[in-house]
Order: sequence, then structure tokens, then C-alpha cells
Amino acid sequence: MRRSVTLDSEELDRLAALEIDETDDGKRPKIGEKLVGEAISNELTPRQRELLRDYYFSRLTVYEIAELRGISPSTVSRTLGRARRNLHRALRYAGR
Repeated sequence: MRRSVTLDSEELDRLAALEIDETDDGKRPKIGEKLVGEAISNELTPRQRELLRDYYFSRLTVYEIAELRGISPSTVSRTLGRARRNLHRALRYAGR
């Protein structure tokens, strides 16, 4: 059974902007947060990051993103799927 994880926009913003060495409050990040921040920064293309930000941070629908970006809903959906797979793959093997 697949589990769905929902992160709010502030959490995703914070993870996407997370510096490798420290968090905004000067404390060391948790290992999981560090890995997610690195994966978002290093494993995704700029377009994938933009669409993830629109979808999760701005809570826009696929159709709203497509209209905003001037691309087809199918392209948005495929790009989001690839981004999720890239993150999953990067995080799955990050600890090995």
C-alpha cells in the first residue's frame, strides 16, 4: 500500500532553500531535511523545481499551472511525475 505524504508550502519552501550546513535559525538540519534539500537542489531540473513549487507551495492545480506557464496539462503532469521519481530515487539510495 502506498502512503501519501503531504507537506505544506512553508515546509517545502524551507526544504528547497535549505543550506547544506545550517538552517535559518543557525542549527544543524536534521538528516532527513538535509537529504531532501540536497535532492531538490541537485537532482531536479529548474523546470521540475518550478512546477513542484507551483503545485505544492502555491497549491495550483495541474490545469492552472499549464495555463500560467503556457504548456499543456499533460506536460505539467509528466514533469511532476518525473520530479517525484527523481526525488524518490535520490532519497531511496541516499543513505547507502
